[in-house]
Amino acid sequence: MRRAAARKLRRRRRYSGKGSGEFPRVDIKAVLKQALPDPLVGLVRSTRRRLALPAAARREWEVWYERLGRPPRILGGPFQGMAYLPDPFFDALLPKFVGSYEKEIHPAVSAVVAVAPDVIVNVGSAEGYYAVGLARLLPQARVVAFEGDPWMRGLLQQVATLNQVADRVEVRGYCDEAELGAALQGAARPVVLCDCEGYEAQLMDPARVPALAASRLLVELHDLFVPGVSQLVKQRFAATHDIESFPTRARTAADCPVPVEVDPAVLERALCEGRAAPMAWCWMTPKVV
Repeated sequence: MRRAAARKLRRRRRYSGKGSGEFPRVDIKAVLKQALPDPLVGLVRSTRRRLALPAAARREWEVWYERLGRPPRILGGPFQGMAYLPDPFFDALLPKFVGSYEKEIHPAVSAVVAVAPDVIVNVGSAEGYYAVGLARLLPQARVVAFEGDPWMRGLLQQVATLNQVADRVEVRGYCDEAELGAALQGAARPVVLCDCEGYEAQLMDPARVPALAASRLLVELHDLFVPGVSQLVKQRFAATHDIESFPTRARTAADCPVPVEVDPAVLERALCEGRAAPMAWCWMTPKVV
């Protein structure tokens, strides 16, 4: 019995890469991600999203999606009329379809449109809600969309193509200080939208990216991931920018910009964006333009 247990332990060590075995540990997820084409990776991830939801939540998503007529376009909000993704299990899709998504910053989005920027840089563009939405509203603007996830980049290109702005939305991978500076180079009226899960602590720094000092900036602040990042970013731009903050708040039925006949409590739950903690955005405008 002891010898059998010892042999079993040696086999486990060989295949796990622990000890001096001849077989290194294999990261199956990494291998599959490299081997599968992006569309198939996307299908796998989308299926996992569905399965991760409780059955009641899946049914509720489906009911809402059918109630809205399985809309091929966004029904309200700043990007009303934009063609969008058909997957009802995508992140915060219902708030995006009805137009209540991140309603706190709708005034800042209106301010971006009023500026008529020539260059818009969207860091952390995900599937392109803002990158494509602003490209539709601002046909004179060149949009540079940074997104590290290759599956998300594929979705972004799909949304851009659906809305006939693919020629003006340049899709790139990860963004660092050099990439951001290069994207802003030569811009007369640049706007930066940043949602990068705490990386704003490094990226939103005019000392590292001087072009930020002359840019209008809409930054989602993630103190949940980097404690104190809100204060840090605001301190960096206090001398050069006027700063307005927009904290998150709970949704109410009144936040839905399109008529939906349903119990208000049910509607409030459907409009929830699922944030792990209270957050805030800051809209920063250069004091001298």
